[in-house]
Amino acid sequence: LAVSPSYVELIKQSIPPDHVLVDENFNVIELEPQQPTKGPKAISKLLIMGLVETLPVGDENSKTLEGGNRIKAEAICENVFDNRDNWLNEPSLRLMDFFHMWKDDVKLLCWLARRRLIPNQVKCSRFNCSQQLYLVPDRTNMDGWVWRCDHCSQTRSIRHRTIFKHCDLSLKTATQILYLWCIGHPAELIPYDTDTSPEEAKEWLYCIREVCRETNKELKERLGGVEEEDAEPGYCRVVEVDEALFTCRLKDRNGKDCVRKIWLVGGAERGTDRVFLVRCPQNSRDAFSLIPVVREFIKPGTAIITDDWEGYAPLNDLPEGYQHYVAQRSRGILHPGQEAVHIQKITCLWSHWKRSFENLNGTSVEDFDACLDEYLWRMQHSKAVLQSFCYSVTLLFDI
Repeated sequence: LAVSPSYVELIKQSIPPDHVLVDENFNVIELEPQQPTKGPKAISKLLIMGLVETLPVGDENSKTLEGGNRIKAEAICENVFDNRDNWLNEPSLRLMDFFHMWKDDVKLLCWLARRRLIPNQVKCSRFNCSQQLYLVPDRTNMDGWVWRCDHCSQTRSIRHRTIFKHCDLSLKTATQILYLWCIGHPAELIPYDTDTSPEEAKEWLYCIREVCRETNKELKERLGGVEEEDAEPGYCRVVEVDEALFTCRLKDRNGKDCVRKIWLVGGAERGTDRVFLVRCPQNSRDAFSLIPVVREFIKPGTAIITDDWEGYAPLNDLPEGYQHYVAQRSRGILHPGQEAVHIQKITCLWSHWKRSFENLNGTSVEDFDACLDEYLWRMQHSKAVLQSFCYSVTLLFDI
């Protein structure tokens, strides 16, 4: 049996008496006399818990729910994440680990509070009362817990001023849907796999995508620029810009299928992974629609390469000082010395984006923009989706 060294001690304690343990060369490993330790069930539990937070033995004198106080706790957990690296450097949460955490209400609350998705501590907001609220069990509450003030008896939901505030689902179900969304589970299957109605799941997914949209705005960075560090004088970035037509089978407000043609404009900066992608204003690609988009997403002084569409003609005359070059791809003309004037990068991206947008067929017209925001957010956070989403929530909610 090939195992990692960290599991050798666990296996030594759980190996049956009539078995032997060998190394990679099939040499017998001498086992020390076993002391009465944890039983097989405890060992098995340690093996499958993985990254899930293991709560200490309950202590009613503790001040936190995590420490074991299930009657009247000042806080949910001992420590919370306080800088960006805490979220983004956290190991991925496997499905099995999530299940073991999700089925325990206390572990779930600790997981949410540690990542600041819900408040870890709360003070009373009533006039002339700023006492510490205590977390107490409440069977009448959907989540099973509420914050209560001993001084004025005010109560507050654990969802107050959080992303869960307007969610009609329980915290367990909402977190389950969030996890499935993060791992790319098909949206149309989420209601069936979480035992929720399509309307409830759709409403919660819309809230999740709203976080994506607001985060895109919060972290939006303009492409291009001039005179970066260690660059020659007069150096400027190059951005390829192009527009494309998407034909999607969408649903109108009455739920009827309709074919909708949607114009999108995108840009890609050479030498980096930075891109932008938005719908053309008024679904038009004339100069009145394209020029404001260029001004919004591209820094002044940038070298911009486009095709010969007339909507880009005014770029050279703008006060931002754009250097506009035209790639003559549609005419098949290649001038000597102009080999770098092309839009191959953005063209390749269009091919990838169109394949990704095939999943939007059947989407309602109102949901198309939300799905587009989700796709743009995932492009920037593809390596750690769950961790990045938890961090994005903290940028929007002051918890």
